[in-house]
Amino acid sequence: MCISSNAPPRLVGQIQRKPLPKPAEQAFTVRCRFIMGSILAANFAVFWAVPVFGMGQVWKLGLYKILRPIFNFFDQNTLLRSFAKTFVYSKELYTDFFVLSIFLALQNFTALGVALYWQVRLATVMGKMFSPCCLLQIKYEYLPWWLVFAYYCQWVGLGGRGMGGAYTLSHKEGHHRGGGLYKNWIASSFGNVWENWMGFLYGIVPYNFSTSHVFLHHKLNGGKGDAMYQWDLDRSSWSDLMLFQYRVMVYMTGWSSLETFRALADSNTVMAKNYKMLLKGMVMYWIVCPIASLSLLIGVAGCSVISSLKFMFYIWFEPMCGMAFFLALINFAFHAFIELDENGRHVACVNSTVIFDGDDDYWGEDDHMAHHYYTNGGFACKRRCSLVEQVPQLATGISLLTSRLNMR
Repeated sequence: MCISSNAPPRLVGQIQRKPLPKPAEQAFTVRCRFIMGSILAANFAVFWAVPVFGMGQVWKLGLYKILRPIFNFFDQNTLLRSFAKTFVYSKELYTDFFVLSIFLALQNFTALGVALYWQVRLATVMGKMFSPCCLLQIKYEYLPWWLVFAYYCQWVGLGGRGMGGAYTLSHKEGHHRGGGLYKNWIASSFGNVWENWMGFLYGIVPYNFSTSHVFLHHKLNGGKGDAMYQWDLDRSSWSDLMLFQYRVMVYMTGWSSLETFRALADSNTVMAKNYKMLLKGMVMYWIVCPIASLSLLIGVAGCSVISSLKFMFYIWFEPMCGMAFFLALINFAFHAFIELDENGRHVACVNSTVIFDGDDDYWGEDDHMAHHYYTNGGFACKRRCSLVEQVPQLATGISLLTSRLNMR
């Protein structure tokens, strides 16, 4: 098993412990969650496996040699960085994100524009009853598979730089809630641009990073109460991975974190504020935007109800499902272990894993310990800063591993 003999720490608050369910009820709940996790795994295999692994291989097999120098040319351009420092970001350090943000936004607007054009064009042609294409369009009343596949490939991005970029930017903004990354004119007008606006296209519920990720995941580092905790699961078990898939999907919707904040709201003003923020984001994601989008597609563009619902499923809902599976998969490795010291504190080199000499550590995420303990650094800082801490902690890690092996 991957858990410590000591019980992990919990959130400080007045959460009333629910009575344990009866064995039959517990078994039924576990079975239902396993089925939901299995459905998510099958969904990933059908819709996302080829785009994710394909775009990764295309990049690693040689395309990076052509495109990386082009990106570096713009990324290291002093004029662009000076512009970003003066007009966009609150600190020069954050100009690391400027070119990435521009390229990724242009890519997403282009891809979404093409998908919308096809959807609206389809509806327009269907309206022309004497058009020679009329019968063809009526027969194929949906986005063609090749277009959905192409959209998912750009969503993933070469080397995962599409979904990786969107989540990196949203995550960074979440640690600077209220638009702290940006100049006042952006912060006051838009707040966190990627977390609360562009993130809609990546299955990101607004304010989820600012609330759940910061105040639960980073506060507890995978311990009990973390919306993505796994100390009760065995990472060598396929069935436990399916249970974790369900857990992460519920986290992605915002529901599990909202319940935690609600339970703590009466005794903690910070948690009460987080509850209101996340609830607002969930209303925006699950109610306001779907209704507005469907109203525009059906009422303004003239699309049929069926084709509009299919459009929302492929472009709106599927990205959340795909990212939920992927996040569960990598977090099953990032936070597979928990160990506490004699004072009950997490041992940093155990509860967050580190990958040495990775092939493509563009985001600085190979070192997940730096992700949790050096969150305010830029890409380059996160790549190197934790190495200073790792030297003494490596001895601790080896000692802990030796003790575990001796116990067997």
